[in-house]
Amino acid sequence: MKTIEEKYKEFYHLEFPSELKGEEILGIDLVLLDSETAGLIDKYISYKGKLTKPDFELLEILNQELKTVTKELKGIYRTYFSTLWNLSNQVVSKLSQTKRFLKNTKDEEIHRKWKKNFKIIREILNEWDPLGVADMVDDEYDAINFLAYSAVINNGELKEIKNAINGYLTKSMEINASENDIEEIARKIKNAVQ
Repeated sequence: MKTIEEKYKEFYHLEFPSELKGEEILGIDLVLLDSETAGLIDKYISYKGKLTKPDFELLEILNQELKTVTKELKGIYRTYFSTLWNLSNQVVSKLSQTKRFLKNTKDEEIHRKWKKNFKIIREILNEWDPLGVADMVDDEYDAINFLAYSAVINNGELKEIKNAINGYLTKSMEINASENDIEEIARKIKNAVQ
């Protein structure tokens, strides 16, 4: 049976259905639901099967929203969101059983560092602002933030950080940024948080 990490890697290579960009179902923004859920699953994997209690509680809410949304969709759209729902459900179920939350001094220190670095990366991405919307939506690039910071945590190589940024830009946002821009942003992120 595949692990959550293996399933997440497969999911990461799926393209977000472009027809659903900007769409809401029952007031739930589909792009935001996708990016926030995937970001928390990625964080769970990065921290070896742990999340903070607030992150877990947020994931429980997102999991319910995924259930609601998935029932309203059909075809490939339903397949995409049911895959994410299945992953989210597994993480929620595992954490409900294990109660492995980031809570001891070392874990709290890791979480504080994560929050601090997440804020730093958000500032770098918002300053770059490839969509030109950061002055109106300050969390527009948080999905890239999660992926780039995970690349820093996992091996810290510039190439992996670049791939994380470029992968999300091209697949989910349909933006083709220049190689130089991506390298410059990846280098800024690497230097700022290591």
